[in-house]
Amino acid sequence: MRELDKELSSIQKKGTNVKLIISFIVLIGIAAYIAILLLAKGFTVKVFPEEAEKTKQISVISGTGFTLGESVYKLGDSIVVQVGAVKYQSKELALSSNDNEIVEVELVPTPGKIMATTSPEDQGTNWRIDGSLVHVGETFEHELLPGNYDLSIENKFAEPIIESIEIKSEEVNELLYELTPIEGVLKLSSIPFGADVEINGESAGNTPVSISVSGGYFDIIVSKEGFEDTVETIEVSNEKRAVARNYKLEPKKALLHVNVAPNDGLLLINGLSVQQTSNYLNSNQQHQIVYEKDGFFPFQDKLTLKPGQEKTLDIKLKPEFGNVTVKASPNADIYINGKRVANKSYNTKLQAVEHLIEVKKQGYRTVVKKVKPTSKRTSILDVELLTEFDARRKEGKPLFISKLGINMTTFTMDPFTMGSPANEKGRKRNEHQVKVDFSMPVMISKHEITEKQFSAFAPDWPKSDNPVTEVSWEDAAVYCNWLSEQEGLPMFYIEDQQGNIVGFNKEAKGYRLPTEAEWEWLARAANRATPTKYTWGNLDRVAKDSGNYGDQSLQGQQTFTLDKYNDGHAGVAPVGSFKADRVGMYDIAGNVSEWVHDYYTHAKPNTSIVHTDYMGISRGSSHVVKGSNYKTGRIDQLRSAYRQTATKASKTIGFRIARYQ
Repeated sequence: MRELDKELSSIQKKGTNVKLIISFIVLIGIAAYIAILLLAKGFTVKVFPEEAEKTKQISVISGTGFTLGESVYKLGDSIVVQVGAVKYQSKELALSSNDNEIVEVELVPTPGKIMATTSPEDQGTNWRIDGSLVHVGETFEHELLPGNYDLSIENKFAEPIIESIEIKSEEVNELLYELTPIEGVLKLSSIPFGADVEINGESAGNTPVSISVSGGYFDIIVSKEGFEDTVETIEVSNEKRAVARNYKLEPKKALLHVNVAPNDGLLLINGLSVQQTSNYLNSNQQHQIVYEKDGFFPFQDKLTLKPGQEKTLDIKLKPEFGNVTVKASPNADIYINGKRVANKSYNTKLQAVEHLIEVKKQGYRTVVKKVKPTSKRTSILDVELLTEFDARRKEGKPLFISKLGINMTTFTMDPFTMGSPANEKGRKRNEHQVKVDFSMPVMISKHEITEKQFSAFAPDWPKSDNPVTEVSWEDAAVYCNWLSEQEGLPMFYIEDQQGNIVGFNKEAKGYRLPTEAEWEWLARAANRATPTKYTWGNLDRVAKDSGNYGDQSLQGQQTFTLDKYNDGHAGVAPVGSFKADRVGMYDIAGNVSEWVHDYYTHAKPNTSIVHTDYMGISRGSSHVVKGSNYKTGRIDQLRSAYRQTATKASKTIGFRIARYQ
């Protein structure tokens, strides 16, 4: 019995120990919890609107902390919590010790979606929500916050649709709208009336006619025997449901065939040059026909053709001759077109084309003149020969430039129209047609100025026969002034004390850059019956060996190159590497582009008057660059009327010099 009591007493002691241990652990947990609550900062999160508050969910997504009910506790420096609710978009909040303990969060509802289309489908349909355009096309997909909206559907060929729609959170509204075509009318008449009308390939009667149609496009053909067809596409839409037309039919054109002898003359019909020998002309109207060719009397006639008439006109020109007298003092050998005809004064009759007359005598400067005889009067050339020395002094030919190897040619330029005609292929907007004239002879260097010639002015420059490049317009102008100074000529360009170009003296006969008009006259009009498109003529194909351009050797190095053309130079070539043009100038086209005197402007100049000694506008921020270069790989940029602008030096830009005689 005593042993049993001992065991019971032992068990009771053990139970008491277990309870003591459990109680101790609970006390430690409570103490730790109280410590955490004391150390942590708590935030109470209030969610708006009220519907979101009912289903709010809060979780810690970054930092050390925990949530308890609607409270969040932060243990570290800061935490990031995510607050969300059913049918609302979640929002993230960053909380730190500096924030208020009560945090208010307003959640945005989850949007709904509208998916709508039209029948029939039309890419030109406009969709508007509450008056604002949100989409153009036949199918419309758009997310919207819950609420009521006005949906507008507009199509220029259909009646408008306006509908109120309700958008609910997370719901998709699939809608199909039937477009109702608008009703319109076409009222078609003509002068004369009774013409056949065809609409979209089907007969619609005779004018006048009124036809009810739905919205859309309509191909109209109005035809009547003896008249040209009139063709038009008409649109009937919400903006214009009733469309009226009164077509004035033009009489059927007539066909004129022209046979000419000799060939290669200039055929003008109503003042316009035509290439075809067969031309359609307006009937019942008088037309002026002109055919002319140098050396022949021109043909002129007027004729009127009936509708549909076909006529052949045979033109045979009669040669024109004129008397020419050449007087030489002292007596000298006279050459006409390279053939010696006399050794003293000479009278002859020549055809009325341009002839080259040379008067030569040993020890004297050869005089070369061009004369175009006329049957109306005798052409008299009175030539006074001068020794070379006297000729140079009389011409004021600079001796210093001769030492540099610069050769000048004097030109008496005749009036012409610079720029390109409106129908010239490749024409640019800045190629204004300006009528120009020249009051005095101009001397222009045959070659572009070389690096060697420029090095006499700038000793550190290379000394090659390549054209000088990497010079600005002002560098070129200062070089011209330097040449004038060496010759004792008045400087053309005005410099300030710092050597900057601030203007020019148009009356000065010192060296300068050629004007754009002078440059273009050389490239297009010099020694030509009519101005040409390119330096080699009007053919839209690069003439063989005509210059140094962007040829096949540059393929792969730049975007554009000239097809089937190889000039033997991948880069710049020494001046004079290619043959001279028809007036003895080198590299007018190709090698390097050239600075000219004129400032550049986008403004259209006065094209109604003739500008004498035209030098462009008086001021600007950039200058005109003329001519192509060794990188030019597009045929339209080889045209003589093509013009560029630049403000600084370039590897592709050089210059030549000029001055008044």
